[in-house]
Amino acid sequence: DAVQLGTPGSIEAIEIGAPFGTGQALLDELLQKGGKVAVCESCMLYKGLQASDVDERFPIIKGGNVIELTLQSKGSVQVS
Repeated sequence: DAVQLGTPGSIEAIEIGAPFGTGQALLDELLQKGGKVAVCESCMLYKGLQASDVDERFPIIKGGNVIELTLQSKGSVQVS
């Protein structure tokens, strides 16, 4: 289900209230600090989405890349 957050405006629209920051604020902070958001192609297709549905800031990557990037990262957040 998390792949749906890759559609334009989805993350930014999240606002669940204190003590949590808004999706917009958290995404801005992540990007300012050099963080990246990627969308798994297999998950995207499974959910009936197409590349044209995905926010152009977020690259679409293959499942093997998900594993590789997760292993190489200092940390990650997997949303499911």
